[in-house]
Amino acid sequence: TLGVHALCLEQDFESTRSSKEFTRSIGVRLANHCRGASRGPGIGGPNKPSTSPPETMAGPYFFLDWNTCLRDTLPRRHSEFPFALDCSSDVAKQAGTAFKHSLTGGMYLNGSLTDDRYDPTMGYD
Repeated sequence: TLGVHALCLEQDFESTRSSKEFTRSIGVRLANHCRGASRGPGIGGPNKPSTSPPETMAGPYFFLDWNTCLRDTLPRRHSEFPFALDCSSDVAKQAGTAFKHSLTGGMYLNGSLTDDRYDPTMGYD
């Protein structure tokens, strides 16, 4: 299956790092089947979407993700002098917009190579 996911997030680090971050990201996931898809034909078929984690799926789950993100770092301004920053020099250097992207992959075998998924005595997972 091919899925698209998006995220828009604001993180406030003013108490610890004297900055705020605004993140906008979008990603694409290529997987061997939908997350939480059931294997039985009477339950909805293999393309029934779900939000369950890959660990609860029947059979192995393989995926490849590509994510891209725009991150805006806004340092805290000084309360008396609005043209001055009230943050460390490291936070001031990272201020502005940054473009990042990543490629990740993974596999969950989910007990498919063991004799018993919940109480294995032999096999590999």
